[in-house]
Amino acid sequence: MPFYKKRQKKEGFTLIELMVVLVITMVLVILVIAGYSEGRPRLAVERTAEGFISDLYRARNKAQAATFYEKEGEPETLIGGEYGIYIEEGADSYFLFVDKDNPQHIEEIKIERFVQILEIEPRDGSGAAKIFYDEDGNFSFQNEDSGAIIFAAKDDDTIRRKVDINSAGIAQTSYDL
Repeated sequence: MPFYKKRQKKEGFTLIELMVVLVITMVLVILVIAGYSEGRPRLAVERTAEGFISDLYRARNKAQAATFYEKEGEPETLIGGEYGIYIEEGADSYFLFVDKDNPQHIEEIKIERFVQILEIEPRDGSGAAKIFYDEDGNFSFQNEDSGAIIFAAKDDDTIRRKVDINSAGIAQTSYDL
């Protein structure tokens, strides 16, 4: 009979091992939550800028789909016409409209609650802009040939996204630094 005890193999984790795993998990969770809350306004600004570009192209497509029709004995009539977007600095929405001279709002488009319309270039003093396309595909931005809209986070206006619209009416986003 041996005078020493044979050590029995134990299964499972020790309390120390469980505590270490718990602490590491808590640290990772804190880092993820901090990153999420910091990145949320940035993502909202990016989504708003990309959504604005999509709405701008939707207005262009509607304008290009405008057609003339004739009825016997009646003059040729335009269905559709000039479509565009009306946008104001500081507003929480913008509008899709038809007929630039006598705008009729078709749809109100809300922007995300973390985002503001910071600036419209070129400035005309009113803080608003009409961006539109006619049925021939011609583009106008406040009667200029190009312009930009700057979206920013409400709480931190250093988080920005600029939507540049060139003379052909093509929009692209960039960071406004």
